[in-house]
Amino acid sequence: MNAIHIKLVTVNYVCRTQDELIRCSKLVSWTVDDLFDNIVYQQAESSQQYFNTGRASEKLPSSETYSMVDLTKLNRTINVFTDVELVRDNLIDKRFQLVEYLSDVDIIFTRKHLNDLTNLCENTQQFINQYPFENIINIKDLLAIICRRTSSSIDKETLQSYSLWLPTTFNLNYELPEFISYFHHREKSAIFS
Repeated sequence: MNAIHIKLVTVNYVCRTQDELIRCSKLVSWTVDDLFDNIVYQQAESSQQYFNTGRASEKLPSSETYSMVDLTKLNRTINVFTDVELVRDNLIDKRFQLVEYLSDVDIIFTRKHLNDLTNLCENTQQFINQYPFENIINIKDLLAIICRRTSSSIDKETLQSYSLWLPTTFNLNYELPEFISYFHHREKSAIFS
């Protein structure tokens, strides 16, 4: 009698997921699970470490070590460096001149985030189109956290988060179980808008 050997091949669609709750969260579309009914969907304030993770720290100048230059009082053309096509194509005023190199520029208008603001302010007196810690505003997950601080709770009856002008927002990299719990509760309450 010949024995047939069957090899079972499986695929782990949520590989590299060690946390069992995150694993269940990633598989929720294929399972029927009331696990998320017991998870608190209220969002907690993120730690200071969260705001710094994956982001380059900025070197800021001391307010005593630099002075402002009044570009309107220069008796010469103002040199502008830019990698932004819209600026390059539309900066046509004769008071400005586009230059290719960062040396000897008065204004830097760039998409690249500059982290060493100390060097720019103390040594070159250049103006840039950025300000310290602007990532809090122009990175969506950080902006949502800052806006959530106006009221950190979600109304248990309406499941509306506050402020009313900010839609309920979850960062799915860190708040996936809470996000699923929130929508399970909305579904059970027949709140879909």
